[in-house]
Amino acid sequence: TLPYQADEKGNNMWNLEYLTDDKRGEMFLKYIEHLNAMKLRALFVPERVVTQDVGVGSYGMAKQHAEIFIDNLEGLISDLLDHFNKYIVPQLVLYNFGESAPPAYIRTEGLRAKDKEFLMKVVEAVAKSEVLPVDLVKTLEQLDIPVKKEEGETTPSKRPKIPEPEEAELERKERTEYEKRVDFEGIKAKLDKAEGEFYRKASAVVTTQAEDLINQVKKALQEGTGKGYRDIGAVRKVKVRYQGDYKKLLKELIKDMYEFGKTTAKNELDVKEEIKTPASETQWILGRAEMLADKHATELKYITTLAVLNGLKSNKTNEDILFDIRKKIEAFRNKNVKTMASTEAMTALNSGRALIAKALA
Repeated sequence: TLPYQADEKGNNMWNLEYLTDDKRGEMFLKYIEHLNAMKLRALFVPERVVTQDVGVGSYGMAKQHAEIFIDNLEGLISDLLDHFNKYIVPQLVLYNFGESAPPAYIRTEGLRAKDKEFLMKVVEAVAKSEVLPVDLVKTLEQLDIPVKKEEGETTPSKRPKIPEPEEAELERKERTEYEKRVDFEGIKAKLDKAEGEFYRKASAVVTTQAEDLINQVKKALQEGTGKGYRDIGAVRKVKVRYQGDYKKLLKELIKDMYEFGKTTAKNELDVKEEIKTPASETQWILGRAEMLADKHATELKYITTLAVLNGLKSNKTNEDILFDIRKKIEAFRNKNVKTMASTEAMTALNSGRALIAKALA
C-alpha cells in the first residue's frame, strides 16, 4: 500500500510509475559496473583482478592489478601479525605462564616466490575470463593436497603427518608437576554452572526491562499520535529501569568467581594461611559490576531508540515498531548477556588466582 500525503494542491505526493530505459540500457549497465568497482576498491581489491573488459591492453592492466592485489595480501598478513603479537600473544603468555615466561610471538616468512607466481597465474586467468591454464593435479600438489594417482597410491604430502588418535594420545606431552595439581574438570564445572545461573537470572531481568521499555515507548507513541505526529524526542526520554537488579547479579558473579579463583590457587600451591582480599580488589569488583550495568543500560536504550527511529522513517505502525523493539532486545539478550557471563566469570577467576600468585611472589 502507498501512504497518502497531500501536497499544497491536495494531490497525493506518492505514486508508482514504470521505469523505462528509452534505449539507454547501456547507461544503467555502466553505472552498475562503476558501483561494483567502488565496492572492490573499498575492500582494497583492484577491480581488474576479478573483472574484465574488451579494451586494448586489458591483459597487461590485469597483470599489474594482480601484483598490487598480492602485495595487499602481504600487507594484510603483516597487520594481522602485528596486532596478534601486541594484543593477544603477550596476554596469553602472561595468563598461562606468568611474568617470568620468555616472550613469544608469531612470525611468518610471507608468501614464497612460487606461491606468488602461482597466485598470479590464477588471478590473471580470472581477469582474462579464460579457462584456467592450470593443471588440476599440479594445483592440488601446490596446495599440499594428496592426489590419488592409481589404486591405492597417493602423492605424498609435504605437510607433516597428523597422528591417529591413539598415536596422538601416546605422544602427548606429560603434564608438569604444577599442572597435575590443577583441577581442570572442577574449574570447568564451576564456570559452566556460574555462567548458566547468571544467564538464566540476567535473562529474566532483561525480559522485564524490555517489557517496561516497550510500555514506555507505547505510551510516548500514542501521545504523539494524538497530536497528529509521532515525536522521537518523547521516545528519547524513556528510562531503563531495574538496572540495580542487573548490577546485583554482576556483582554476585564476579565476587563468587573471584573467591573461587583464590581458593583453587591456594589449594594448588598448598597455601594454609588466610590471604585477605585488599580494598583495591573489592573496589574493582564493585566498580566493574557498576560499569558493566551502566553499559548494559546504555545499549538497551540505544537499541530501543534506534528501532523507533527506523520505524518512523519507514512509516511503520506503532505495533510494528514495538514488535521490532522486542525482537532486537531478544537478540541482544541471547548474544550479549551470554558473552558477558562467560567473559566476566573467566576474568574474575583469573583475577582471584593472580592475587594468590602475587601474594607469594
